[in-house]
Amino acid sequence: MTDRDYGPWTPATTPELVDVFAGARFRWWITGGVALELHTGRSWRAHADADVGICRVDAPALHDLLSDMHPYVAADGRLRPWDGGPLSGAHSENNLWVKREEGGGVVARRRGRRRRRARVEVSA
Repeated sequence: MTDRDYGPWTPATTPELVDVFAGARFRWWITGGVALELHTGRSWRAHADADVGICRVDAPALHDLLSDMHPYVAADGRLRPWDGGPLSGAHSENNLWVKREEGGGVVARRRGRRRRRARVEVSA
């Protein structure tokens, strides 16, 4: 999974994340380093990404929300198109990457081993 294979993956700003998820009919939240900075009111370094959390049960709604984009399952060092179907924890399908358009995009990543929670990362 390299830029050469899929083009550049540019991280979104927090306002862009809010814009992407504004129409969500499910609960979502900002996590990771950006969330810490929002909580403390200060920034101590640049971030290469921003994470958004969702409940795993809401993954199909995430697919619907991102329907005009290009979603991929990232597992075992490879990307494959995601059709919105269930993701297998047994096959390490814990990350989703979604591009707005070919060559630049929104990245949605689900990370972690927990089955009830998912992490989503969106980039511009």
